[in-house]
This record gives sequence, structure tokens and C-alpha cells, in this order.
Amino acid sequence: MSQFGIPLTKYFPLRTFPQDTLETLCRSLWGWKNCPQCVNTGVSSNAKCPRCPWSMQPHLEPFRLFYREITYQYTPEDRCKSPPVLENHVALLKIAAFIQHHPQYPRKQLIAEHFGNHGIMDMTDANKNQAFDLALSVLSMIPFAENNVCLDRNPVDGPETWAEHQAASDVVASALPVGEPLSRQERRTVCQNVSAANLEQYNLRIIKTDDFRQHLEYDSAESGVYVFFHPGFLIGHLSSLRSLAVADDRIVLAPQVVLETLYTLRYILFAWEDSRNSSIASNMGFNLDDLKMDMSNYSGLSLDSKQYQYWGKRLLLLVDILEDAKLRRRMQACAKRYRRKAYAGVVVLTLVVGVISAVIGPWMQSREGTSNVVLVMAPNGTVTP
Repeated sequence: MSQFGIPLTKYFPLRTFPQDTLETLCRSLWGWKNCPQCVNTGVSSNAKCPRCPWSMQPHLEPFRLFYREITYQYTPEDRCKSPPVLENHVALLKIAAFIQHHPQYPRKQLIAEHFGNHGIMDMTDANKNQAFDLALSVLSMIPFAENNVCLDRNPVDGPETWAEHQAASDVVASALPVGEPLSRQERRTVCQNVSAANLEQYNLRIIKTDDFRQHLEYDSAESGVYVFFHPGFLIGHLSSLRSLAVADDRIVLAPQVVLETLYTLRYILFAWEDSRNSSIASNMGFNLDDLKMDMSNYSGLSLDSKQYQYWGKRLLLLVDILEDAKLRRRMQACAKRYRRKAYAGVVVLTLVVGVISAVIGPWMQSREGTSNVVLVMAPNGTVTP
């Protein structure tokens, strides 16, 4: 209740967070079906249920927290002009599911069909647009907004704008970096140099981010690298290929970028061969068990996940930054050794000068004493000092 006696749910309708929200998320976003063997818990002794998608639920905790945060501050823009578009989480997830099922529809068509199918026509365009922006932000973990400041959580990279003629899959693709695939030699160089341990060794911070666009982005002001550690969300998105029975190009996030992101986490940043990576992940609050999820279900995808077409440019930049850091450290070490040698040389020179002064000083004094003697000649011609 607010101070004026108006329920807060009128202003913040999504602050109520039911216990089964994560389960509803999985069904709505990725098409997971109810499992009678494990009752949607992912825990079952039934041999017929070894790869139940619900077994991934524990790995979705970071995504659940993200979803709760992004919806907590939602408030309808035109509260006094039209009924609320999102009265609860079910309404939001219906929109997200509709987008996921029709990622190639233009935004204008999506909005018209969704609200037309539900017989909802008396809401303002601002409220409808706000609801669709929030739904796509949940689906992609990329902020989309025009005037919804609660989504603008990063002042550096502001939210994306979804134009009415753009399809969801197209606007998401345009928000992510894409370039030329890495060559075999470049991939080898990346694997040899880029890791969480090396970043920490050369004083580059790892910064957690919930913005998919920022993955592996270097921030010179923070002297750090952003890492998008949401393997549960990524594999959940891949699971929609099977559960929704759609083609690779019919989901909001392209499978290529999803797999590449998983590979950068699993085989580059937090490679298990280096035990230091586990310690760093633990200190960051990352659970490396999330990277051990079974990915064999997606091995049939006709993709080369290690080409790094999306993240390759940023990986190569990190290689250059680490090389520069190594060079600076070597130069600092050489300068330190030079200063030590120079200091030692000054000390030796001082000692030599001191010894010379100690030896020559008395001799010079004796010479000076001799040179100051005055000779006196007597009348008889005798010279005496």
C-alpha cells in the first residue's frame, strides 16, 4: 500500500514473484514440456528420463535473478489512460512466448496479432510497446527500451530500439558484434593467451554482466573485461530448437552466437586445465558446474562453434592487451634491475672516492705543509727555514 492508500501492485504489477515463476519461464521461453517422470524437478531414477531439460533448473538461478531484477521495477507508462498490459508475470511470458514462436514477424505485426488474438484493443501504444520491449529483453538478455528507464541499467551501452518494421531475430542480431571467423592460427593464439588466470595475473578485472552485448568487451576505464556468465540461459535457449521443433534460424538468438559464447566460457576463459581458473570463478560467484551440462544433444547442429565469428574480434583484442601488459611488465622489471645496478654503481663509486680521499688526503696535507715553509737567508749567506 502506498501512502495514498493505492495498492503498489497498480504501480509495480510484477513485484509479486510466485514460486513457480522459473518453471513458467522455462515452459514459455523454451517450450519445455511437463515431465511425468521427474515432475519438472529434473531429479528422476527413471532410465527413460536421463536428459530431461528440467535437470538444468539448478543452473538457471543466475537467469532467475536477472528476470526478477528486470521485472521488479516495471511500471506501466500510461497508468491513467488505459488498462495495464502486464497485470502479472503470466501476461509478460505470453508475449515472450509469442515472440519466440514468431521471431521473423515484424514488431508491428507481432503487436497487432497478439493483442488482437486476446481481444485487447483499448490499450495505448506506449503500454504495448513497453510490454514488448520488456519481453524481448527477457528473451535475449539484451536491454530494449525507448522510454522505460528501468531497463537502462548501463549508462555506457544504452538500450536498443526495436523498430516496428524489424523482426525480433533481426534486431537481436544487429545488437551483437559479428565479423570474420578466426583462422586456425588465431584460434590457437587465443587459447594460449586468453584465460581468467592470465587476465588476473596482468591486473585485468573480470566484471560480471547481464547484458549479452557486453560479453568479452574491454573497458579501459575499469581496467577490466565484461563476462556474460549465463550458461544455463544459453543452453536453455538451445533446448528450444528441440522442444519447439524449429529450424536453427527460427529462434530469437542465433545458435551460432549461443554456442560460441558457451565455448568462450568453457574452453577459453575458464578452461579446466588451469586450477587457477576455478579459484577465480569461485571468487566471482561463478559456478563452474554450470559449464559441465551435457551438450551432446546439440552436437548435431551444423555449426563450427570454434570459429568465433561473433566474439573473435574481442578475443584478438584481449590477446593484444595481454601482450602489451606482458611487455610493460618486462620493461618495468628491466628498469627496476637497471635502477638497482645504477644504485650499486653509485655506492661503489662513493666508496672508491672515499678510499682515495682517505689515502691522498694526508699526503696532500703534507705537501701543502711543505709548500708553506718560508726560507730565510742570513747575512752570512746561510739559508734556514
